[in-house]
Amino acid sequence: MTSGPRHDAADVSKARDTAPAAQRKSLLDLFVLNQTLRIMGRDASDAIDPDKALSDLGLDSLMAVELRNALGQGLALALPATLVFDYPTLAALGAFLAGELELTAAPAQPQAKRPAAETATEDLLNRIENLRDEDIDRMLNEQDGVR
Repeated sequence: MTSGPRHDAADVSKARDTAPAAQRKSLLDLFVLNQTLRIMGRDASDAIDPDKALSDLGLDSLMAVELRNALGQGLALALPATLVFDYPTLAALGAFLAGELELTAAPAQPQAKRPAAETATEDLLNRIENLRDEDIDRMLNEQDGVR
């Protein structure tokens, strides 16, 4: 493992808390990239495709543990042992961590109330899906008797 700039939890938390909201995800992505490059022993100028699996770039299981530890410490998060295997790319890691840190975009505004007919149709479909076979047979037999 190589030495490089270390970011402690206080530095990262301060930057995260003081940065404008629009820049927080970018700062997180940069932090994840820098930690990944440092652990992989790569130069900061190395370009890494954010959608390429880190294992394909040479990140082994020991490095994955070190990366998880560095990210957890730097972001003050308890991260799963399988973090890098569950989120194998920089893009996936960044998206997961943004969600954990609640940096994702604000939730969409509540949807307008749906028309009553649409709601009634959905309710009817849900009730039909939950019918037992015996209920369906009974209803069909009743319909045959009406005709």
